[in-house]
Amino acid sequence: MPGAAAPLKPTDCAPVGLLITGREQAERQACYRLAAEVHASRSQGWDLDANGQRIVAVDPTAERAQDAMPPAHSIGRLLADTDDPDRKTRRKSNGFAPGEEIVFRTTLDYVCKRGAGHPGARFEIELDIEVHLADGTLVERREDVCRYEGEMRHRVPVDADYFRNWIVGSVRLSQPGDYRVTFLLTDRMAPEEKQIAVPIRVDVTVK
Repeated sequence: MPGAAAPLKPTDCAPVGLLITGREQAERQACYRLAAEVHASRSQGWDLDANGQRIVAVDPTAERAQDAMPPAHSIGRLLADTDDPDRKTRRKSNGFAPGEEIVFRTTLDYVCKRGAGHPGARFEIELDIEVHLADGTLVERREDVCRYEGEMRHRVPVDADYFRNWIVGSVRLSQPGDYRVTFLLTDRMAPEEKQIAVPIRVDVTVK
């Protein structure tokens, strides 16, 4: 390896992130393929044993941490600019044309996972929507509009953001007026007493 101070002895440990390759092209390609396999396995909640066989990577602390968590809550929200395909850019105004898509984005923390710390752990978040006029009059309530669900990938130990999920949702309003739209997100994998809807409220004008 260019720049290496000295070759590693059999009793030495290679630093994390150090990749050792052979001199021949075929050896280098084989080494990179193996490194990619290790990375892919670990990112999907698996690890490799000393013989290179895939084994389940389990973090037993994840389930205990989940049991001690408070109910889910939002740690950031915005009205998204629909010109941004990733919905990460804040919209410059809260004015919309009739029928135009009103998009929100938020990140929920303390979202429970079924099988936390195990490969294939699942999350499920329900979206309900309430629409009020500016004076508080309820216009409509839409229940179970969407279910956000899927499987988690993790390393051992699980990452600091393992119990976080970002959510994007939308609604369209056809009648002009001033509205308060509340997107209600409920963690359906949480114990029943922790299934408390997280309100994401936005004030919008349709004209």
